[in-house]
Amino acid sequence: MARHEFPARALQIAAKAGFITKELWRDHVFGEVPKSESGKRRYHWAWKSLMQRGYLRPHPNRHLSNVLILGHKKLGIIREQFGAASRSPYESQFHHDELLLHGVLQAEQAGLLRHWTLESELKSNERDEFKLTSQGKGLKYPDAILYLLSRKMAVEMELTLKNRKRYKQIIGAYEFLKDLPVILFVTATPAIERAIRETIKDNPAAFASARFGFMSLDEWRKSPVDGEIIWNNERTTLRKIAAN
Repeated sequence: MARHEFPARALQIAAKAGFITKELWRDHVFGEVPKSESGKRRYHWAWKSLMQRGYLRPHPNRHLSNVLILGHKKLGIIREQFGAASRSPYESQFHHDELLLHGVLQAEQAGLLRHWTLESELKSNERDEFKLTSQGKGLKYPDAILYLLSRKMAVEMELTLKNRKRYKQIIGAYEFLKDLPVILFVTATPAIERAIRETIKDNPAAFASARFGFMSLDEWRKSPVDGEIIWNNERTTLRKIAAN
């Protein structure tokens, strides 16, 4: 990739997600780190160059030294150029969002997506049409919305077990977002998947809609594009869903 392309692609990712990590940048922008000394110097130069001109800046938390976030003084320019200038996620959310974003970018690079957006961008742009609500109160936005070639898909990445009341609210809220025919839960443990499945089963409308699919976090890590998804009691993949 040419030098002038590094900042633009990295800025686009950071504008939409609210951040970019060194690992995300390496895997989805720069490419494999060269083995030669000159190649390594170019790699380190390219990373540092992202902070030039103030568009990106280091995260203020020293424990997040490999994270860059948007510069305060350039937010207007970034929003004008990329259509988003998302707020950085909470520090406790970085691991979750980085795992999610790795998979989304892989799907994009595989040619499965027309567009994608994460919760941070939906919040920043106040996209109320995708807000999950319960009893008139806003709960959250989907973790991600993938605009596949033929349909839209919501992705919820669940790394920790929530209480049943929370799952009941989320599943019920999705009943009002009819424009999302597929809702994919990526679950870190079988216990989390079981809890969500039982919640769906207890909601007749949700159960009958057959909109909810499941993928394990291990499958997502290995290949979000070709990893196994259980949807509608059938085994499928994101690649196959995108093609139909």
